[in-house]
Amino acid sequence: MSARFLIALLLFVAAGRPASAVTMFTDPLAFDAALGGLGGTTTIIDFDSLAPGSIINSGDEIDGITFNYSYASGDSLRISDTSEAGQATTSGTQFLGTDFAGNFNLIEDAEGFDLGFSAPTVAIGLFFTSIDLILDGDFELTTSEGSASNVAADAIILGDGFTTVHFVGLISDNPFSTAQIRTCGSDSGCGGVFLYGVDDITAVAVPEPASLSLFGAGLLGLVWLKRKRREQGVSDEDTPAA
Repeated sequence: MSARFLIALLLFVAAGRPASAVTMFTDPLAFDAALGGLGGTTTIIDFDSLAPGSIINSGDEIDGITFNYSYASGDSLRISDTSEAGQATTSGTQFLGTDFAGNFNLIEDAEGFDLGFSAPTVAIGLFFTSIDLILDGDFELTTSEGSASNVAADAIILGDGFTTVHFVGLISDNPFSTAQIRTCGSDSGCGGVFLYGVDDITAVAVPEPASLSLFGAGLLGLVWLKRKRREQGVSDEDTPAA
């Protein structure tokens, strides 16, 4: 089999990659149940191991996930605490908030952020918490493979009696490398006025199948061999059949 044929076969297989099937979730229990069949490596960032008040600058990485954002001057993501925020959260006492020029401990409705994953990722889910009125679609999670948004009717009220929790998640057949967290205010300018926190970001990274890795290694070896033979002045046609 010639090198030219193998390369053409690889390009054919890549071009025939099926469209991604994406399942969207607003129920965290259903999301967790679906994760059981994925395998791979699960990362959960609950922000409780970080020092309260810590600033997360754009480009900072936590457990293999990079946080990126572009806010107004003086605004940045930070680790907030339930006592200072006056609202509960989904685990522990800390969550992802903002300093908003040192004044706020919750994220404004117009401020979303992006996540970058260090490994191919097939599942992402997170909780949004707020004591303000939240409507359908106020929170949106988007990847290259699909998107999901909150459903107000699926919100859960925490133990303090007034903090509502909105879960948004998705699982994809094909991996993605980034995710965008957007709100009604930042995406459509709908005029929503609310503050929110983010907690318990869950991501599942699935390694490339071993067969694909071996095939890729074999292809690299084939390219090296072809180059070596060209340097020696030997063509494919000069090689005796096996």
